[in-house]
Amino acid sequence: MKFDASWLESINESIIMESMAFKIAPLVKNPGKILLTCSNIYFQSFNNLETEPVWKIRISDISKVVRRRHLLRQVGLEIFSKYDSASFYFSFSTSTERDDFYGKLIQQDILMADDRLEEKLLQWQNGVVSNYDYLMYLNSLADRSRKDFAQYPVFPWILKDYSSSTLDLNDRNVYRDLSKPIGALNSVRLARLKSRYDEMPEPKFLYGTHYSTPGFVVYYLIRKIPECNLCLQNGRFDHSDRIFKNLRETWDNCFNSDSDVKELIPEFYEESDGAFLMNRKDIDFGVTSDGKRVHHVELPPWAQSGDEFLHKMREALESDYASSCLNEWIDLIFGYKQRGTEAQKANNVFFHLTYEGAVDLDSSANADERSSLEAQISEFGQTPKQIFTSPHPRRRLLAIPSNFPLDGAMRRESKPGGGGEEQQQQQQQQQQHAETEVETVDLTAVEKTTGEHRRSLAQSQITIDGWNKLVESSFHRGTVTDLTYSAAKNSVVSVSQDGTMRIFSAKNHYLMQIVNVSSLSLSSVCQTIENDSILIASWDNNVYWFSWDQNKVVSQFYAHDDAVTSMSCTKEVLYTGSWDSTVKLWSHAARSPSFLAELDHDCGISCFQVCNDNSILCSGCSDGDIFVWEVALEAIQHRVSAHAGAVNGISICRESNLMASCGADGLMKVYSLNSMAEELSRSFNCPTMVKFINPTDLLIGDSEGQLHIFDLKSVSVRSTTKISDFPITSSVLMSNDAVFGLQNGSVLTMQYVEK
Repeated sequence: MKFDASWLESINESIIMESMAFKIAPLVKNPGKILLTCSNIYFQSFNNLETEPVWKIRISDISKVVRRRHLLRQVGLEIFSKYDSASFYFSFSTSTERDDFYGKLIQQDILMADDRLEEKLLQWQNGVVSNYDYLMYLNSLADRSRKDFAQYPVFPWILKDYSSSTLDLNDRNVYRDLSKPIGALNSVRLARLKSRYDEMPEPKFLYGTHYSTPGFVVYYLIRKIPECNLCLQNGRFDHSDRIFKNLRETWDNCFNSDSDVKELIPEFYEESDGAFLMNRKDIDFGVTSDGKRVHHVELPPWAQSGDEFLHKMREALESDYASSCLNEWIDLIFGYKQRGTEAQKANNVFFHLTYEGAVDLDSSANADERSSLEAQISEFGQTPKQIFTSPHPRRRLLAIPSNFPLDGAMRRESKPGGGGEEQQQQQQQQQQHAETEVETVDLTAVEKTTGEHRRSLAQSQITIDGWNKLVESSFHRGTVTDLTYSAAKNSVVSVSQDGTMRIFSAKNHYLMQIVNVSSLSLSSVCQTIENDSILIASWDNNVYWFSWDQNKVVSQFYAHDDAVTSMSCTKEVLYTGSWDSTVKLWSHAARSPSFLAELDHDCGISCFQVCNDNSILCSGCSDGDIFVWEVALEAIQHRVSAHAGAVNGISICRESNLMASCGADGLMKVYSLNSMAEELSRSFNCPTMVKFINPTDLLIGDSEGQLHIFDLKSVSVRSTTKISDFPITSSVLMSNDAVFGLQNGSVLTMQYVEK
């Protein structure tokens, strides 16, 4: 059967692809033809289950398209609408057909890309994304969808107290231990299950049931969508004693029963009208064995209404305790404790057919066998797709009540002595991992700078005698090539060979944003004098323009015929240096750079600096030569062969009329800026950077991670501080502290020790 073309919206629509597919709805799998045209997606059902003969969505109305796993096979596709958060779920016959359809669909440039996991994780760590939203995001990433009851979003039981008259969310005793799966919370039950597990042949499992199945979803939602319960129970409701009717009884059963380890669904944490808790349709669910009518869900005594119950449940989910321990539950459900040896250690092993890859349905030639496997996979639970293979970082909290333990607290507290040396070591490693993880917040949410703005260090006349390390953060995956400071935003901006720009707070050192700029290395970063934009140089020969107001890269321009290696910006002129042996000058009014001049060299530019009054530019080359240019005349004043190898850094001080340089030959040299006569030369272990701190002090970084303060008055090194085992590759100096970029991608914030 082919799609009936008479249903096309316009005769001018060009057909891109047609395929057999199933439209997936709760407990319904409807076959038909899906058609992609240049402007719409259509689905024509093979039966009359749909309310309309042909379903349609305009491509312009699509906000996002996500590939999904369906029945443990990568054949699903969920299409999200821009309006009312609606989504539509389709399953294809093969992953090839699904990927082909997906590939042709995303070629329509109106579609939005998915959020990147790294950014979302970092936003959650910093508290910008709520626990609820982050769990919904992970569920989506793990192919869980409300359209597929076999893979419905799974949420944890956070609370365990459903019998008290009051609920104190500051009392840790009301919370469930999130470091353990539901089945392992009760030690007596766990002992029974482990005894059975030990005697079981391979493939072994601890739990014969799952924490998320279509039956459990329908169990919770029976009052909201009773027709789904009728579908599962062959046209009648389940026995009254087994219907969801009491929160305390449901929790007690999950805590005690060998055959009930179900978690919750998102509805328990959504501050909605609580329709799933109330029998507003006045359905006759029968009476229990003790003669009680099954009507509304009986709430805990601490909740007087459905609204209050859901509100307190959400408060519990977003509490400091849940935030501090949620990473451990994520490890169990979406992470490294989901399968394998770590799952066994965590008592988190389910029936093998619930895991992706346990069976290959495509290779099953027997139709009856395949149908049986599909039914089992669909009805008895599916473990989410594994997202993380290492411990999930813990959320950073501004303040955690002293009575709240962290990271497996209940597990440790239950065993005096800390649970053994190995366990303590693992916990320490996880805490260290959490503390050094990068974090991000939405730029619009950044606290506005208060207090005094930081002055440039060169203006402060501080005499530095050493350094105190404040923070080290592993922000980048490649060498940090350059740094700049924005006083207006009180932020430090770093660029790296990993192709990203990262913005972090100079006040609290949190990473605020990651911007993917180029597939090639970034080399330099600077800000406009107006502080409204950031300019980024790349090895792809381009310069990119990032707008603070629009919070994104808004433009780029082709600057050189080879990689851009260095850059500087004044109020009216942008300077760029390149491996193409030129330094170019650009007018950058209205974010539309226009070429002004070109300063030619004999070989590639490795670095340069423009003095404060823009009159002099000193450029260092890959062959060791240094040029001094009079900018206004575009003329060379001096040229010296300074180093036997590339020039790694240049710094100018107009107050002392000196220029300092360092090179790959291991030398740091100081020249008179007027005559370029060499004033002094000192040997260091491959100096990587040099900067004037004040007219008489130089800051030198080297390949062994050492910072040297060189006193030009005494012509000696006043102090040496080792800050890392990796080469120092970039720096930005402020009034009270400094930030250094390292070869391993880390960013260090150091505080000055004044003389």
